[in-house]
Amino acid sequence: MNVTSAKSWTLRRSKEVQAFLWVATAVAGCVLAFGLFFPTASLAAINAWSQTSAFNHCFLILPLSLFLIWERRREISEGDTQPDFRAGLAMLAASMVWLFCYFADVVEAQQFVIVTMIQVALFGLFGRRLYAKLSGPLLYLYFLIPTGLYLIPWLQMFTARFAIAGLHLFRIPVYSTGTLIEIPAGSFSVAEACAGLRFLIASLAFGVFFALFVYRSALRRTLFIALSLILPIVANGIRVFGLIAAAEWVGSATVVMVDHVLYGWAFFSIVLIAQIGMGLLFQDRWQADAPVSGPAVRPPGRNRFLAAAASCLIGASVGPALASISREPETTALPTAPPAIAAPWHIVSGSINWWPATTAPDRVFHDSMRNGDKSVDRFVALYGTKGSFRNVARLQNRDANGDYWTFASMHFETVRAHELAVPVRASTWIHGDQRREVWSFLVVNGYVASNVWAAKWYQFLEHFDRVSCPSAYVAFSAIDSDLVPGRAALQAALNASEPMTAYLCRTPAVR
Repeated sequence: MNVTSAKSWTLRRSKEVQAFLWVATAVAGCVLAFGLFFPTASLAAINAWSQTSAFNHCFLILPLSLFLIWERRREISEGDTQPDFRAGLAMLAASMVWLFCYFADVVEAQQFVIVTMIQVALFGLFGRRLYAKLSGPLLYLYFLIPTGLYLIPWLQMFTARFAIAGLHLFRIPVYSTGTLIEIPAGSFSVAEACAGLRFLIASLAFGVFFALFVYRSALRRTLFIALSLILPIVANGIRVFGLIAAAEWVGSATVVMVDHVLYGWAFFSIVLIAQIGMGLLFQDRWQADAPVSGPAVRPPGRNRFLAAAASCLIGASVGPALASISREPETTALPTAPPAIAAPWHIVSGSINWWPATTAPDRVFHDSMRNGDKSVDRFVALYGTKGSFRNVARLQNRDANGDYWTFASMHFETVRAHELAVPVRASTWIHGDQRREVWSFLVVNGYVASNVWAAKWYQFLEHFDRVSCPSAYVAFSAIDSDLVPGRAALQAALNASEPMTAYLCRTPAVR
């Protein structure tokens, strides 16, 4: 290499580094700025990263995004930035969507909108051409959002069914109830920790990073990301089947399950290595790129940059400003007694081994309803103080105490009570030979919902409704037996219990 070529190479490298530093500073600055601008949702995300093992990898997302930008330093150094102050209009729309999510108290949706605001801000600061070149690394920032916990019940059910199908294939005798699997060697339960969510989320985040780093082709990236989504789900089913089958072949469930967590990590490590190996077979990253000509990227003009930044800042501030002056739901008086019941039913003390897990209720009633050979436990958690109504619809709420009862299955249905349709979440829980059926639902400002998302919508409507009622989480539970089936007992008890909307709002019917 002669002196001229060396100087040219050094100059080009210097421009590439300068371009990367400017872009990286803008990206990191936007992430930090919007994190400070929306502190509640941002702190909730950081707490999830540190406290939930499924999201520990989120701490690496920003560094990995910056690394992908570094890999594209040549491309961004051969372009130009054209900030666009019109991004403020898109920012205003995003801010109003955030306000909707804030009123509905959907924290994950708020976090999604915040990351979208970051994308809009970067689009405004970089311009269309530069943003298009960096779209992969910038969109990777969506993995900062700790989401996916709502998939756990469905992953549990899929894993259990996959394992059962494998046991049938190998002619191993099996009896199953939802996520509970019994074979001659012993009983097994596909618990939340065995659902495979941690590996699924980590595999998907790694798969997207790998695809952006190794592939140029959009088709290859899409296929590898799809593989990263499907493979961990199937692999977890194989892992659970393998453990149960090994217990039958060894003749002892205890021996196999002693180190099943260690076996799981070893198995997933092998799957990850195989995934990488398959991905490398089709890499096209090292194919020669077409030469790109043009001036080196340079920071935009001061006035244009400030105009784009100001428009984005103004647009983003509208939502928080309106939220700060919005009317909080008024404090409502809570009932001092549980819902009334119709004779011949009567109330006795509640079960000592069943109770749902709820988030910070203001008042709780836990009792049992009896009528001859029918016995139904009833749990009512009330929320009435300012701000506490949001706790009624939390993903952390559970229909039974998991330290005693083991989750078996869940589905949503509509039952009849007082000649009205009541949506419920029907779940089954097992402890030893006992089988417990639970019907639960949420009541928000007089509206009945069987799932969190419908309740969130009613929470949003509450901000614009003149009627103000306490909210409640309600659960009816019965032991399923040959003498009195749990479903029949629940139906009778629900009909005998005072309608919750009348109890909470003193209105004659469900609205």
